[in-house]
Amino acid sequence: MRTVCIAWKIKGVYLYTRLSSAIAITKKAAKRRLGGRQVVALSAFAGLHASLFTVVNILRLADYGFSPKFRKEPLRAPVFIVATPRSGTTFLHHLLALDEKNFSHLKLYQTVLPSVTAERMIQSVDKVDSFIGAPLRKCLSKFNQRLFSQWDGIHEVGLGREEEDEALFMLGLMSPALYLVFPYLSELPEFSDIDRHLDLKSLERLKRDYHLTLRRHLYVHGLNNEGNARTPLIKNVLLPSRLSTVTAAFPDAKFLRLKRNPAQSIPSALSLFYEIWRKHSPEIQRNSKEVSELADMFIQHFKKLDLFCAENPNAHTLEFENLISNPLHEIRKAYAFLGLELTKEVEDKMRSSIARPQEHKSIHRYDLESFGLNEKEIFEALPDERRAVAAQKYDQGAQNEE
Repeated sequence: MRTVCIAWKIKGVYLYTRLSSAIAITKKAAKRRLGGRQVVALSAFAGLHASLFTVVNILRLADYGFSPKFRKEPLRAPVFIVATPRSGTTFLHHLLALDEKNFSHLKLYQTVLPSVTAERMIQSVDKVDSFIGAPLRKCLSKFNQRLFSQWDGIHEVGLGREEEDEALFMLGLMSPALYLVFPYLSELPEFSDIDRHLDLKSLERLKRDYHLTLRRHLYVHGLNNEGNARTPLIKNVLLPSRLSTVTAAFPDAKFLRLKRNPAQSIPSALSLFYEIWRKHSPEIQRNSKEVSELADMFIQHFKKLDLFCAENPNAHTLEFENLISNPLHEIRKAYAFLGLELTKEVEDKMRSSIARPQEHKSIHRYDLESFGLNEKEIFEALPDERRAVAAQKYDQGAQNEE
């Protein structure tokens, strides 16, 4: 009986991973008789996931011993930056993250190790490292260059940079990003629309874990230098797959939706996935069924966001072209929507960052036709009254990226 009671108390402490997702991927992979590269990629992912999952759960269990008060940390309504990929979310997220008085954002390492204990350990090591001349920081810089060099000119990535929180959902095996390692969407459609396909238990655990993760983050980073609470600022371009679940978890959340012509953003998003696919599945062609299914997922996400923003007063839409041409003007409107003050100090920081366009402008390019797509198919994602406008913008050949 004592063992049962202890197990009952521990239940819910660990980070939930949907075991049925792992089983489904394994079964589908075995049935397909994947090639050597695909087997290596899936095996590497499985090993990395198992190792990271074990470490994260040990650290999160330690949180209850060393920092139990995180469970009672006030959780302010988050601000979500949402879009389909390649719509300028990185640019907007970077600018808003400069406002450290109002916002608290997640960095990549914090999404990989979502634990108070891990954060305290990293902070302690960083203090010692700074005292002895920062050799670890120099090594970390080289590590970032090696690990993320393939993203240069596409999307700036680094363990210490602001980043979206998709790694949290990858740990739970509830993310469309799983298609990066298993590119057969029609065989596992549940990841493309988690709201619709996953069972209630999984969705409830997802919401619970998400709450606890954000409480952990705010327990360490929730106050600004003046001692006032900060708002969680979260960017995620795959959030449309679980939009209903997130809004149910945070009914008072606010959303900044970036809207870009899908004839530009969707092919660009496809090429991000395709760059990974061609390393482990070179037989998949650019105009293949797999690419077409991925395109359809992004089109459905675009439609879902259109409907959501039209009906939700807590959602504000920013046009991509306007953000690129006059970013401060659009940000002032976003601040007005959020009911926040944009101070001169923060605005100056933003203006200085904007003046360095090489930090935000991508060299990433794509060829629409090479993916077997055409403008008519892409424009079907738009409401009737927007199609002509979108087509005109597309014809102008705007090539701005995130």
